[in-house]
Amino acid sequence: MDETIKSLYYNNSEVYPLTAFPLIMRNAIESLHRDCGVPMSMIGSVMLASASLTCQSLIDVVLPYDKYNKGSCALFLLVLAESGGRKSTIFTKIMSPFDRFSSRMKADYNRKLQQYDDEMEAWTEYSKDLRILLRKTKSTEERDELWDEIKEHRKNKPLAPRRFHLRYGNTTEASLAKGLMDYPYGGIITDEAINFFKGNIVDLLGFLNGVWDGVPQPFDRLTKNIDQDITAWMTILLMVQPKIFDTFMKKNDEELRNNGFVSRFIIDVQPRNKYIETSLDYSESDAAIAEYNNRIEELLKVQETKFNNFDDSKISLHLSEEAKKLWQSKNSEIDKKRDIGQEWENINDIASKASNNAIRIAAIFTRITNDECTIINLKPLENAYRIVEWHLQQANKLFFKDSPQELFINDVISVFEYIKEKFRSNGGMPFSKNDLTQKGVDGPRKLRCTKQLDPILSQLVSLKKIVIITNKNRAIYIVKPKLEAMYNIYEGNIYECLHLPYDFLPLNSIARINMPSNTQGKYSNNLFDPQKLQY
Repeated sequence: MDETIKSLYYNNSEVYPLTAFPLIMRNAIESLHRDCGVPMSMIGSVMLASASLTCQSLIDVVLPYDKYNKGSCALFLLVLAESGGRKSTIFTKIMSPFDRFSSRMKADYNRKLQQYDDEMEAWTEYSKDLRILLRKTKSTEERDELWDEIKEHRKNKPLAPRRFHLRYGNTTEASLAKGLMDYPYGGIITDEAINFFKGNIVDLLGFLNGVWDGVPQPFDRLTKNIDQDITAWMTILLMVQPKIFDTFMKKNDEELRNNGFVSRFIIDVQPRNKYIETSLDYSESDAAIAEYNNRIEELLKVQETKFNNFDDSKISLHLSEEAKKLWQSKNSEIDKKRDIGQEWENINDIASKASNNAIRIAAIFTRITNDECTIINLKPLENAYRIVEWHLQQANKLFFKDSPQELFINDVISVFEYIKEKFRSNGGMPFSKNDLTQKGVDGPRKLRCTKQLDPILSQLVSLKKIVIITNKNRAIYIVKPKLEAMYNIYEGNIYECLHLPYDFLPLNSIARINMPSNTQGKYSNNLFDPQKLQY
């Protein structure tokens, strides 16, 4: 997988769906990209995490497939970037409101804790005094009065302040459990996730999966000292070097893919140190990120108020009727692409969560831009799908190596190379399919049997690289299309469109012609690199 990661050297800023973001986020992404030289997808991923962490305690979503249960808007994001990839630069700029907010909330907690300690000391001393009086009192009536006072005093025992812990870095299980008991909204947010992947993450998988699903979790899964169930909401942003993630996946791949942990993530793979020149003037990006961060701080103040008032209510967002139709259409489209032989076959598990992630992003966009709106309209959901589908392509490339899809694509290229050489050596004349099945083809696998070869030849027909003609004697020939007729092979006289002399195969001897219009490849043609399939 590591080599696959390193091979993703395209300029993703050119294809990243920047315009899918709300204007306040779009301006920040674009200006940070221009001034800091960091790919837009990394900036966008960190920004999605910050928005998710802000909104997850404020809103939930009425899901189109389950109107009786409400879903979370919290996102899990994974960014793979090499050392020196400026992860920390972007992370610091976007996460600064949370640092300031956490510092202020910590100071407030420490003040309340000191007040609690003082009150607790006074309460404890008075408890002792009441006990001493009780021991000295002989009168039954007076003892009864003292017991009543002790009981009343117990009711007035000071309550320890709750700690508002929003961001967890490379946290321990016990610390995470304690923090979520005080405040069930948080995030594992780190720009250096090495300890997360080298720690006992496998012990957390069931818990984190349940958190993403919104299922009440027993805290004894995290620590034996706490026997309590609680529903928690968590955003996760893990930024890590590809080699660390690769090692982690090699060790745990089967378990991680089977239990669905990886499938919940929106994945971004950064090109290796491919950055533009940075600006010396950061005024534009500073202004844009300040505008976005001001909005985040507004919403964090709402969180603070709700926390102090023990208010766990949320605004529920619903999909509009148009948005429901889009969700239904997109969900069906994605399901088809998950089928065997289709584009997302080898990320079937990740694609299965795509529509849920799209709804979450659309809900976040709706709240970021409007405090009062309770409807997720068509446009935010369209934009959310654009972002999710872009990241699905990233995941597909990441998990491509050694997949059945990769092996098949490599076999198609190998067979094409053999066919191309055959045409070159014989002057472009048709040749028998037996030349392939009898002699075999060099490549990652030997392809002498029809069961292996036929899907490959069908793919090459679908790609308009060959035509297969069967004569009435059932002899099968591989025929080369003429390049100038590649896109209208069967309009008019086939002998004008193919390298097929009439005397080699007269028209009245032809029983069947396999051509793009009647032949479907195993995979979508857009998975194949046209540069590797040229005559």
